[in-house]
Order: sequence, then structure tokens, then C-alpha cells
Amino acid sequence: MLIYANSLELQSPEDADHALHAVARWLGQKTKTWIEADDLRTVKNDNINGAWIRCFPASELPPETYSILFTHPDVDIPGRQWVTELSIQKRYDSAFFSLLLETSDISTQIKTVPETTRPRLIQFISNKCKVAMGIPGMAVQHVQNDYDHLRALAQAIEHPYRRDPVVLVSRDHDGYAYVDIDRLQEQLFGLAQVVDISRQVNSYDLERLLTRKRSAWGGAINVIFPPITHRRGGQHIRNRLFLTYELDDLIKNQHSITSEVISTVTHWTNMDHKKRHIAPSDARLKRARDRQNVLRDKLETASEANETEREYLKYAAEEIEAAEEQSHKLVEDYKHQLEQSQLEEMRLEEEFQHSQKRLRREERKNEQLLHQLQEQGAKLNKLDISEITEDVASLIEGSLSPENCLRILEAFFPDKVQILDSAFSSAKDSCHFDQSERLLALLWKLPTEFVSALKEGGTNEARRAFTTNEYSPTESESVQNNAELRRYRLFKYKGDEVEMLQHLKIGISDDPVKTIRVHFCWDGEDDRIVIGYCGPHLPVASHKK
Repeated sequence: MLIYANSLELQSPEDADHALHAVARWLGQKTKTWIEADDLRTVKNDNINGAWIRCFPASELPPETYSILFTHPDVDIPGRQWVTELSIQKRYDSAFFSLLLETSDISTQIKTVPETTRPRLIQFISNKCKVAMGIPGMAVQHVQNDYDHLRALAQAIEHPYRRDPVVLVSRDHDGYAYVDIDRLQEQLFGLAQVVDISRQVNSYDLERLLTRKRSAWGGAINVIFPPITHRRGGQHIRNRLFLTYELDDLIKNQHSITSEVISTVTHWTNMDHKKRHIAPSDARLKRARDRQNVLRDKLETASEANETEREYLKYAAEEIEAAEEQSHKLVEDYKHQLEQSQLEEMRLEEEFQHSQKRLRREERKNEQLLHQLQEQGAKLNKLDISEITEDVASLIEGSLSPENCLRILEAFFPDKVQILDSAFSSAKDSCHFDQSERLLALLWKLPTEFVSALKEGGTNEARRAFTTNEYSPTESESVQNNAELRRYRLFKYKGDEVEMLQHLKIGISDDPVKTIRVHFCWDGEDDRIVIGYCGPHLPVASHKK
């Protein structure tokens, strides 16, 4: 299984020597022995403490090429071998380094999937050598709340010749990012550009310039792949959006978010870097060609060889060269066909996944609509119009406020919703809130779509009833780790103080006219939603003086 591939253009021929020293140091650390760089310039096939180092130099003629194969067993998983292929090439005015990391399992009985991480050797190379300009990921790109910044980012993402993924990392309301952004960029050095989206960036401008599919806000991470040009014209840009609930699930299941992002990136980049990699077979072929060319030169200058022998050897050399050219052409044709088939496979896989997602989304909507129609039909059959009280009718007809929204919800779902006095009291503090119609629409989903999905698929499924800008399953770490701030989220229910961290949300400012929060919990025993708060944004770390 191919785990990781990377290739780096280096600035000068001397960097090839520096790269050899870095490889020697890395191999020494892996095998716990001292290895000289010159040891890697000769043919080698050594077993050191159970690990094999095989060297395939091709340096008789320029460009000097060195291929190194390092294999060692997995210390934790019997039957698994780690295979690292390294290549270094010294060119006329530059140098080249590439790395391929694979696993080889003895059978399908080995089920453990390895995590994707950057080999430490990449850091050694970046420290020892001067990489060429234009290598992605040399530093994090920071984007502020500036229209020109956002427009430049949009143009870079949509550039038809962009060949490296872009990873957008956004921050939540408290400025918290789910990953260490600098470390993520270090791990993606040479593979992708990490972009840090400031908390102050206007999400509306971001969506307008980048489109919703290529944006990220509220803590989400979006991996945007290079454009794919279709044969019929036009281009398509794939992406993988990690929403906050997915990131929360990764943390809950003790999976590394950084490793998951690297795995997503390398799934795209491995194929491209593998094509540029110089495999041991390539180095052996170059070595044979170098030897052939050297012998041909000697033959041309040989004074003692008779004419017949020279003609025969020259004919044999030409036949060998023609055969090699034909073989090389077949290999190149095969690589091109393989590349095209892999691109087509990726395109079809993406279309299939999108179709499956759309199908599942529509099925869920249809099931919810059918369930609601059945419920409403049963109610309408029994409903006496006099049951709709004059008070509720007046609420609907009158001006809508957060308090009225709560009373409407209570009137229509008396068995499914419990609204605490603290919720009505806090709603009075938001009497000037100007998006009550939107608030009512969100509240209406709680006892209907949210509860239905909660019963069928748990929290992960229930949160899909809302967008990430409308619902949060918990509070930020800065709130959870602060006892004083958590007390604001405690509400008296059934004689106990109940903590309500999950909440609905509208707006991100501190203005109660534009922003409101609804904190609630699910009482599985009584089968109802309990709303403890409906008012201005509760205090967070950034609000404290």
C-alpha cells in the first residue's frame, strides 16, 4: 500500500551531496548505526539489525543518480514490512530528491490500516538543502478580513495550472482551530499549501468569492484539490470538507485530525509524485545505459580492434539501443494509459460518491416528510379547530419575538417540548432581535427533524438537521475548561442543575439585535426537548474582562 510520496526540486547541484548526508543521517538513526554518505554512492546490499539497505548508484555519466531502498519490519504488527524508496539526482544546475513510503503485508489477515504521517527524513532534507522556489507549503499563508486577500485566494484556487492542493483551516467564534496550523503545514511540506482563515474574515464575502463549496468557516477544514480539465472543455475542482461535527467525531474516537487531513491530501498527490520518483529499476537501467555508452566511446577510440570486430560490436550496440528505445516507449505509453485510467477512475468515484450522498439526503428528506405527513394527517383527523386557542392565534398574527416563538412552540408541541422559565426570562432580553422568523424555523426543527434523526441515528445524524452555522453540539474548549463559564450553561430542571452545552445559533456578533443562542438538551426518559435558554450570547472567554 502506498502511504506517502513526495518529490522536491533543489536549487543547486551541491544540494544532492547535502541530501545524501541527510539520508545517511536518517538511515543511521533508523538502524542505530553510523552510516557515511559515501557508503550510499556504491552498490550496497546490507542487513543491519533486521533492516535492509540496498543502494543502486548510476553515476558513471551525468546526471549522477542514486536510488536507495530501505526495508524494515513493523515493530508492532508482525507480518508487515515498511518499504522506503529514496532517489537523489545531481543535475547540471540543480538537484532532485524523491521519496516513496509503502507497506507490504504478508496476507490479508493484517487488518490494521497505517496512519499517514510525513517521514522525518523530509524535515532533514528541508533543513540541509535549499529547495527550489515554488515548492508548496514552505510557510502558512494567512488570510485576513481583506477583500483583496480573499480575491487573490480565489484566483489562486481557480488557476487552471494549479497542481497542488490547498487546505483551508478556519477558526470558530473563539478563534480556536481544530489543528495546530503550523505543524499541519510542516507535515504537508512539498505537498499542499495550508491557508489560515482568520476569525475576523467575513464569511459572506468568503462564500461570495470562493463559493460555498470552496470555503471554510466556523472551525471547518476544506481540502481543495487541483482543477481537472475535462476533454470536452471546462474544469472541475474537487474538495473534501471536514465539518466541525466530523472533527469532533475524530477527536472522540481518538483519531488524529492532522493524519486524516494528510491522508486526504496524499490520496490525490501520491500518484503525481510517484510519476516523478526515480525507482531502483530506473537507476539500474540508467547504470546499464551509462556502461553501454562508456563502452561505445571506448570502442570508437580503440586503435587495435580490427574493422570487422568494430562493425559487429557497433551493430550489436545499435540493436540493443533500438530495443531499449522500444521498451522505453512501451513503458511511457503504459504510464500514460495508467494515468488516464486513474484520473477517470477518480472522476467516476467522485461522481458516484456525490450521487450516493444526494440519494441518501433525498431518502432522509422523503422519510421525514412522510413521517410528518402521517403525523399531521392523524392530527388533522382528530383536530377540533377550537383546540387552537385564541392566545396562539394572536401570537401568530401579532409581531413575532423570541418569547412568542417559544410560546408557539410550546402550544403546538406540548408533549414534545419543555420550555423552562429561564428560557422565557432570557427571551425577554432579546425582545429586539430582528430574525424571529428564522428563529422559529430553527426551533420548529427541534421536535420534528432533529428528534426524528436523533432516534434513528444518534447525535451524528441529528446534527444534520441544521447547518454548522445553525447548531453546535457542544461549547468550545475554552468554555468547557472554565468552571465559571460553564455555570452560565446550568439550568434547573426536575429539581437538578442540568448542563446544556449544545445550542442553536444565529449571528456571531455581540449585538442582541443580530445574535441569539438557544441552549437545550434531550430528555430521553420523557422523550422531549428541554429548552433552558433563549437569549443573547452567553459569556465566553473572549467576553471576560
